[in-house]
Amino acid sequence: MFAALFAALLAAGLAHGGTAFAAPAGTTSTAGGAAGAAEEGAAQRAPATVEGFRSAKFGMTEEELRKAIRTDFGLKDTEIERTDNPVERTTSLSATVKDLLPGGGAARVSYILGYSSKKLIHVNVLWAHELGATSNETLLANATTLQSYLSEQPFPPAGVAMNAQLADGSILLFRGTDAKSRTVLLVVSGLPRPAEAAKAGAAKGSEKGAEKAAESKPVVRLSYIANPAEPDIFRVKPGQF
Repeated sequence: MFAALFAALLAAGLAHGGTAFAAPAGTTSTAGGAAGAAEEGAAQRAPATVEGFRSAKFGMTEEELRKAIRTDFGLKDTEIERTDNPVERTTSLSATVKDLLPGGGAARVSYILGYSSKKLIHVNVLWAHELGATSNETLLANATTLQSYLSEQPFPPAGVAMNAQLADGSILLFRGTDAKSRTVLLVVSGLPRPAEAAKAGAAKGSEKGAEKAAESKPVVRLSYIANPAEPDIFRVKPGQF
């Protein structure tokens, strides 16, 4: 099943060769029919907006976030981990949630509070094998399910991009940017690069091909970002040193 799912990703143009994807926020990628469908839907419905994740909204304080996490997932404060990023000087509240996506295995949800504002600026939702022995098949199924869902949302067409390989080898499955430049990103990493995938395909049915598939460790990351261009993180000011 893993091989079939990865083949489907390849067929959709997710692992194409060529230069790394580095399009600015205003650029549209029309790869695949889903982008065209998104444009048509956007013309008929009010444009989608990115305001946070579930009850957690951008601009919430730490206490407000804790309440939102308890409300959304029924967790106790002791199940919410608080960590500080020593480089960006931000604070994260993280929790592991079972079956956030029905049948999709455990997910790690992290809420990032800005350096200056101390308020929510970014949410990451992560699915990986290490979180609960989730199979490769389930992880890739999560990726395709989420891509399908997001591509149906009426984001302004100019802010939509899909199916592009990034410089680090990960795959941008979907990017949607709303009228206020707030962004949702869906990325899958840990897949073989195109050349490796071709070799694995040539060895299909062989013991070596099966081993290659087993070695792959897909990681699916869904991100909601308030201000991608100017994130609220610590930076040394020009001329300070």
